[in-house]
Amino acid sequence: MAWPTTKATTTHLDDGTDNPNLARPEIKQNIDNVNDIIDFFPSGIIELGNQLVVLEMGADTGGTYSNIAEHYDGGNLCTITSGDRFTLASGTYIMEHELILYTPDSTSLNFKNVTTASNVVSSVAVEVSTTNQSLHMGLNNTVFTSNGTDQFAFDYRDYTPSNSADPRDGLKIKFTKIA
Repeated sequence: MAWPTTKATTTHLDDGTDNPNLARPEIKQNIDNVNDIIDFFPSGIIELGNQLVVLEMGADTGGTYSNIAEHYDGGNLCTITSGDRFTLASGTYIMEHELILYTPDSTSLNFKNVTTASNVVSSVAVEVSTTNQSLHMGLNNTVFTSNGTDQFAFDYRDYTPSNSADPRDGLKIKFTKIA
């Protein structure tokens, strides 16, 4: 079942003089939406830790993609296939920041599907001060699907600092399996 996209209106629900009989379609739409949400998530109680993968990218070693320095995988969802690539079990995931990349840079940070040679999402640095300090925020809340065999990687190696400092803080991303 897909996530609901049709919102109910409040046309016949937002005033004390509204006729409740005319609100039936809105009430029915809300019931349908709740049922679709229930169907969207796996049935039964699954501990959140079993749906989480957290990857932390390491220091630059001159490769194409960012090396995976550490990872947490509570539900055996992730396989590190090399120092810089990983697969996720088949399913739908939402990606969120645990630690945000901080760099004096304006280069895009790409989350790539290496198998299909395509970007899942790109993040452009947003400058947060007058000293060329930027945050990469565009990866947050990205929803994507893994087929269980495609390899993924983060590409932020090729960057050009706009000053001589290199205060990168790194990248730590949380993947939560939602379906």
